[in-house]
Amino acid sequence: GIDNIVFGEPPSCGDGKINPPETCDPPGQPGPNSANICRADCTYCGDGNEDPQHGEECDDGDSDNFDECRNDCTKPFCGDGIKDPGESCDDGNTNNNDDCRNDCTFCGDGNKDPSEECDPNDPATPDCRDDCTLPRCGDDIVDPPETCDPPGPIPGRANECRSTCTFCGDGIVNNGEQCDDGNDIDTDTCRNDCTPPAPKCNLLLDKTADPETLIPTPAPSCQSEDKDLNSLTFRYTGGGCGASDNSQDAKKTSCSGSIDPSAAVTVSAAGGGSGDKPYNVSPTSVGPGGEFTVTPQGSSFQSDSWVFLKNGGGEEKNKFHTSCSQPLEVGDVFGSVTLVGINGKGQSGNTVTYSYEVTNLGDAITGLSVVDDKLGTIASGVDIGNGQTKTFTKDATITETTTNVATAKGDLLGAPGVTCEATDTATVTVAPPPGSCADGKPKTLVFKYTGESCAASNNQQGDKAKCSGDPNFAAPIKVTCTSKDCTGSSPKIVVIPSDQSVKVGETVKVDAAGRDTLHSNTKLKLTQNGVTLQELEIHTSCSQPLAVGDQYGSLLLVEFIPEQ
Repeated sequence: GIDNIVFGEPPSCGDGKINPPETCDPPGQPGPNSANICRADCTYCGDGNEDPQHGEECDDGDSDNFDECRNDCTKPFCGDGIKDPGESCDDGNTNNNDDCRNDCTFCGDGNKDPSEECDPNDPATPDCRDDCTLPRCGDDIVDPPETCDPPGPIPGRANECRSTCTFCGDGIVNNGEQCDDGNDIDTDTCRNDCTPPAPKCNLLLDKTADPETLIPTPAPSCQSEDKDLNSLTFRYTGGGCGASDNSQDAKKTSCSGSIDPSAAVTVSAAGGGSGDKPYNVSPTSVGPGGEFTVTPQGSSFQSDSWVFLKNGGGEEKNKFHTSCSQPLEVGDVFGSVTLVGINGKGQSGNTVTYSYEVTNLGDAITGLSVVDDKLGTIASGVDIGNGQTKTFTKDATITETTTNVATAKGDLLGAPGVTCEATDTATVTVAPPPGSCADGKPKTLVFKYTGESCAASNNQQGDKAKCSGDPNFAAPIKVTCTSKDCTGSSPKIVVIPSDQSVKVGETVKVDAAGRDTLHSNTKLKLTQNGVTLQELEIHTSCSQPLAVGDQYGSLLLVEFIPEQ
């Protein structure tokens, strides 16, 4: 009966039987049609049920590992080592510098990816490099229209590669080139700097001066005018009191005040110790470089004379001595004025002939001109052919050492706008007079006896030189030195000859035999048979001018021997 019926165990996971909702049984064994292991709850990845509690992202229940759900129940992603649709590659690592980038793309996959300039397998960019970059100047590859790459020095070439990857010498005229013949020959129709050869200019200029060295003509002075002054001409030079340069005793001259040297001045002049005796001035207003002349209202200038300059910058007062007891000569500077004329006479200078020899060794030149920077135009409108030489001359008066610059210039025939030019210089040196204080202080002076009176004196020493008596051409005479060191048993200054034997026209030597130089003042006495004929005092320290040609009474200085 019913009492004898026996019931079995209820179904459970692990009983070896797959009882819903189980999808596999027993655990630990592969699930049905799957390589995945049955889990402890009798489910497995691949059973078609997504079990998030077991970490499944998906479960499509099939064995296709390349669809939208992997056989391990994960979704496909870039970096999982499996190349999925839309990926160009997938190497399963994080190395972005190998053959597959971390975004599962690679250069050459036919797609222009964000990190690429182009892709060599993209038909739209057939010139794309294998590294997915576009050709550019500076990539070390010469791509048309480039003719060099990279910019910089080019081995074997004189010219460098420009920033545009072209160079002078590539045979293509560009970048401002005037020509480009693509060779390294610098003497053909296009030079190696990509410019056409210059027209053939070869012009020579040889400028000479005759003579090149001058002995200066003595400037007009009180002495040259026999101490008779009737007019003084000054140039307004604007140097101020500090520019004063003259040989007058400092006690005899003065300069005070100041003016604006760039502006014109009003000029007045007067004589007397306080400048209260007016002189005539013409003109009374001059600009910088202008000249004015001062004349006395009476027969002669006062001993002291004044020149007054005024303008918006103030007033300058210059005092100087005009009695000729002090040296006064053309060229003296008193403050802002320079003496340029005495009695209407300026520095006469010497005549020099300048020669300009132009030789053309190039192509023919037309419209040749020769211009001297000091003398102006020497020649103009001259034609000179190849191999020709033309010479021009010009005379000039020179008063000081001068360098002239000459320029010869003309147009190259058949080459409009091309000018040929040559320059040369010539210097004329005005040397100091032979034998003067410019050579040093005197050790020996040689005089020629002329027999003349004190009226024959002609020198620049003013009242520093003294003369009394008249030999009246007496001969023979004796010359004796009466200065310090001239007397005694062993005199240091001697006169040769020492006896009464000097005739008119003969010389006498005053020699500092026992000293380096003569004394500041050399005193000489001319006698005949013990009778004094003439006495002289000459300043020989060189604080006063002393030069060959100076005359002191009856003695003319003919030789000046300086200290060694």
